[in-house]
Amino acid sequence: MAALKPSATVQSKCEKARKLLKSAANEKKQADELEKKAEARREEERMEREKLKRMAPAEQAKYEEKQRKKELKKQKGKLMKITKA
Repeated sequence: MAALKPSATVQSKCEKARKLLKSAANEKKQADELEKKAEARREEERMEREKLKRMAPAEQAKYEEKQRKKELKKQKGKLMKITKA
């Protein structure tokens, strides 16, 4: 008994459709991962704001100064990368 086999054009169309579905699934997965990262970052920032609200004014000023120094250090690092390139 001879087995039925799809023609070459049908096979190529099926393969193209599979590739499109796979690429769409990968794009959706990447978008979901980015959204999860963004959500985690937003949650972390919210927690920081809550923490700041509970701090005494002196502690808050000290913390903000520490954060400012950290931000300056980051910017300096980025500037050094740019000048090296």
